[in-house]
Amino acid sequence: MQELLDVARLSLPERDRRWACVREVMDERDLACIVTPPHTGHWEMFAADTRYLTHIGGNNSETACVFPRAGEVTAIVLNRPEFWARTQNWVSDIRTPRRHLWSGPMIERMHELGIERQRIGVVGLSAGLRTPEGIFPYGIYARMRDAFPNAAFEDATEMIASVRAVKSAEEIGCLERAAAIVEAGLQAMAEAAAPGVPDHEVHAALYYAMLKAGSEIPTMVLWGSGPGNVRDAFLPTRRPLQRGDMLSNEVEAKYIGYAAQRVQPAFLGDPPKPLLDAMDKQRIVFEATRERMKPGTRFGGIVSAVDELAQELGCRATLTLHGRGLGEDRPLLVGGDMTPEVANFQLQEGNAFIVKPNVRLPDGPGITWGDTVAVTAQGGRRLGKGKHELMIIAC
Repeated sequence: MQELLDVARLSLPERDRRWACVREVMDERDLACIVTPPHTGHWEMFAADTRYLTHIGGNNSETACVFPRAGEVTAIVLNRPEFWARTQNWVSDIRTPRRHLWSGPMIERMHELGIERQRIGVVGLSAGLRTPEGIFPYGIYARMRDAFPNAAFEDATEMIASVRAVKSAEEIGCLERAAAIVEAGLQAMAEAAAPGVPDHEVHAALYYAMLKAGSEIPTMVLWGSGPGNVRDAFLPTRRPLQRGDMLSNEVEAKYIGYAAQRVQPAFLGDPPKPLLDAMDKQRIVFEATRERMKPGTRFGGIVSAVDELAQELGCRATLTLHGRGLGEDRPLLVGGDMTPEVANFQLQEGNAFIVKPNVRLPDGPGITWGDTVAVTAQGGRRLGKGKHELMIIAC
């Protein structure tokens, strides 16, 4: 066996735990195998299922998977299979597509498994949180159907996502490590930000500090700066910062692929009192949300409690929670837009979310602060350690 590279990796007991969970739900649906697509979209989140099953991925590397109900798991990588063989000890059958035809090794492996009339689960046909129309490439799917005309293909997106949503202690530990990396980046941001410093240089300091602290390449950093009610966007500018600027962001770092998110507003100089008042109320709303994040609690109940609290505080509160892990996990609540399915979702121990309520004062400023939170029997546990406050950068 080749010597493994000196990179962070998950344990073999973690592999065995999650493979057993996946194969249990495969038994329930009588699936002979599951196939996942080589897709790195939405800040690499669409690669989550493949990485969950194979422990292969990162730096937007395309990887697909054939995961049988019994037998060896096969990963298909774009190139350099010898590298991926040395980064992990979960999967040894690693293949590459010839002439970029991903269906070739996938079909080859399925023939080896004796697939003929069985049921095949396809991750990404539909039912994704932000992809109800699916992400599985039509060309690969069509070639598979031609190769196995008597097999039954069905969507397995939600099935795998439900397994991924309940995380082990080892997975929560990865998120906690990622949260610490984010905070190292935010500290560097605060140290770099000053009047006259170009916006993109502060952005670069944030990235550098996270990479130095051990993050994989951060793929989801939203960023904005300027006077007034600034909203984060996708790219930094070359504008020099000024006293009185607000820094707005959503920052993620990754540890072994697990992405923790933090929202940390910052202000250059002395912030106006209404902004500090909004931050005080936001902290109360966040804590009320966190305390209710216990197993068995329904999302709808948390939202109702936040609405009542906001009325008491004399402000408007809009709650956003969505799952965090290797990708964007179920369920998804953005800006309080809640379907009946989301309202009835019951939290489970091991769920992890970015919790980021927005609080707005009547005829006044609004503010958002957020951290990654894990569901426990005692309520939500913040995975970050930094202070819950508006970051004030003296100048």
